[in-house]
Amino acid sequence: MNRLHPLIFLLLVLAGTAQASALKAEYTLRVEVDAATAAGSSTTDRAAIKSASLLGAVEVGKIADAGSLAGGIFRLNSVISGHRIVKLFVSEDALQIVRTSEAQVRQGHLVTTRYSERRGQREPFGYAADIAKGRYEFRRANAQTGSGRLQFSNVDIAALPYLFLGRAPPTAPLSVAYTDGRALRNATFQPCSEPLRIGLPSSPMVRRRSSVQKTAADPLMEIWIRSTDRFPLRVRLGLSYQCGAIADAWITQVPPAFRAG
Repeated sequence: MNRLHPLIFLLLVLAGTAQASALKAEYTLRVEVDAATAAGSSTTDRAAIKSASLLGAVEVGKIADAGSLAGGIFRLNSVISGHRIVKLFVSEDALQIVRTSEAQVRQGHLVTTRYSERRGQREPFGYAADIAKGRYEFRRANAQTGSGRLQFSNVDIAALPYLFLGRAPPTAPLSVAYTDGRALRNATFQPCSEPLRIGLPSSPMVRRRSSVQKTAADPLMEIWIRSTDRFPLRVRLGLSYQCGAIADAWITQVPPAFRAG
C-alpha cells in the first residue's frame, strides 16, 4: 500500500479542521397575523386581516441554512421553501427563496461583502461592498440599482441571526446596520436573558435581542441565541405593519456547540 505524501496528509488534516467550523441548521417557518397591530388601508383589507388572525400560527415552510465561519470569513447558503398552501397567496414561482451571503469578521463584527437573493426563477438581486474602497452597491441581475459610501459595518438579513456566533454578546443596547438587498436599514437590539422551550427535554438558556422600531413601518425583529455559543435558535420578524404578519422561525433540532475554525 502506498503511503500518503506528507503534504497530502497535511492538507487532509487541515480540511478536517475546517469542517469543524461548518454550521448547519433547519428551521420551521410559521406565520401569524396580529390584527391589533395591523393598520389595513381599506375595509376589505381589514376584514381579510381579521380573518387571517383567527387562524393563529400557521406553518408555511422550512428554512435550511448551511455555511461556515473560518479564517475570518463567514459564508452562508440559506434556502426558504414554502409549502404548497402558500401558493394561495404568492405565485408558484416564489415558493423557493435562495439567499447567499459572504462576510468578513472585522473587530468581532460581521461585515457583508456580498449578498444575493433569488425568488424562484426571477432575476436575482443583491448587495456588494468593497470595504477597501469604502463603497457599496445594489444590483438586480446585471444592472446597478443604487450605490453609496460605506458608513457602517453593514450585515445582510440572512447573516444577521448569526451576528453573535462564536463571540461574547454585548450586554448593552446595540445598533446594527443591515440590508435586505434592496436598501439599508438600522435596528437597535435590547439584550435580555430567558429560557426558550423548543420541545426538547431540557430548555437551553438563550439571550433574546429585540429591535426597536424607529417608525411604525420598520420591521420588528427578535433573535433568540444560545448562551454557550450564540447560535440562533429562533428568529421572529414582523413582516409588514400594514397586514400585521409576523414570521417565526424555530430551529427543529439543536445542533452541537459551534466552534469557529
